[in-house]
Amino acid sequence: MQKYTQNILLIIAVTLIASCSKTDNTKSNQDAFMMPTKYVSVKNFGGVGDGKSDETAAFAKAQDYAYINKVALLIPNGYYKINLELKYDSLYIFGENKPVTRSDSLVNGAVIIGTINSKNKKSIHIENLGVWSQSDAIITGDELGSKPLNQKYANLELLGTGYFGYKHGLLCQSGSSINIQNITVTSFFHGIAIRTSNVNIKNIIANKCGFTSIVVKSAMGGNEMAQNVKIEDVIINGDSTDIYSRGGAILVQSYDDNCNTKNITINNVKSYHGGVGTILIEQRKGRVDSVNINNCFSYKAGDNPIRASFDVMGAASNIFFNNCTSDFSNAIGYRTNKDAINIRVIKSYESASKIAAFEGPFKFLELNNKILIQ
Repeated sequence: MQKYTQNILLIIAVTLIASCSKTDNTKSNQDAFMMPTKYVSVKNFGGVGDGKSDETAAFAKAQDYAYINKVALLIPNGYYKINLELKYDSLYIFGENKPVTRSDSLVNGAVIIGTINSKNKKSIHIENLGVWSQSDAIITGDELGSKPLNQKYANLELLGTGYFGYKHGLLCQSGSSINIQNITVTSFFHGIAIRTSNVNIKNIIANKCGFTSIVVKSAMGGNEMAQNVKIEDVIINGDSTDIYSRGGAILVQSYDDNCNTKNITINNVKSYHGGVGTILIEQRKGRVDSVNINNCFSYKAGDNPIRASFDVMGAASNIFFNNCTSDFSNAIGYRTNKDAINIRVIKSYESASKIAAFEGPFKFLELNNKILIQ
């Protein structure tokens, strides 16, 4: 922990010196962000932003003022050391600039060093900032249940500490009706984890996530249903030769008995060197049903010969791959198994898989303009 803190302080010092000595000619790190017209700055309540000071009291006072006066809360550029717990519904918290990830650090923006826990508050809006975390960077709430929260997370840069932390960039384990968009997530075990329903995920870049870039999962303990989740426009970057930064897959899973994961849509994914595959559907227990995968591209997926770019495991049902491409898989292009039901690959493509183009009893299989199974 001490070494981690020392490294952050050193990076902050170097960043501040660099920002004063030269002009940054890189592309703006803001994604079509419109600043609210009414807001108050956390610095008005004692916020410092030096990466060393405890910002808890300042953020608590700032939340009180923002809630009472119905204004947004601005986090100016800087580094704010805090595990931020939200106190009220309807808070809008935004940063002056969204930072960028550079050399395993966040620079040039508003950065929370710690975590954000939305505490199941309704109508929360978090936008245009970064979270640099040793833990789960953002949590929608720490209670269980599926009540609509109507939360929005947008234009965020999330940076973790790598594979061994077993942590999440963004963890949705309670509530429903959550929108996640324009997020870059780097160096977490799971990039974005969805254990609830009615979630929209759009415009995601996932870098060096140890296992999954995005996981949609139902499991016992209050997360028995994960349904109506839409994922689109995702770029996955990894290293399939390195187990600790292999990029991760998109995993759709039911984990325990009496759990259901269904009505999942995945569109427009591009995966490069994803170690455990690109799209994985797994019914470990419970039920996975009705997953539609469209326009997804996989390049050099797999970190060993047992992997597949597009894989269906267990007795999952009604899984459709449409217009997908597997290029240069390090193992198998498309795979299913004898227990799966109604697995269809339609108008899809495969080239140069090391082990096989496909494996398993598909209900329908069309590759490279040829119907191979019907």
